[in-house]
Amino acid sequence: MQNRRFYIVEEFIDGDFVKCLHNASATPPPTLSPEDMEKALFLVFLQHVIYENATGHMAVISNLQGAGMLLTDPQILTHP
Repeated sequence: MQNRRFYIVEEFIDGDFVKCLHNASATPPPTLSPEDMEKALFLVFLQHVIYENATGHMAVISNLQGAGMLLTDPQILTHP
């Protein structure tokens, strides 16, 4: 058997990493800067619109985080 090596490489994300929304609540953390809070409140609105209109109450996009305007690792939550 050959020795095989596998590498996972992610692109570098430049900027300050900010967690705007997490899985437990649709309320942004109160510790966000005013600029990040504005972005987080827009994401709360977008989360609601997706839940209400795009998925018909079937799914929520959560865990919105990233740097600048780049969001990474979103979660899709569904009702069991």
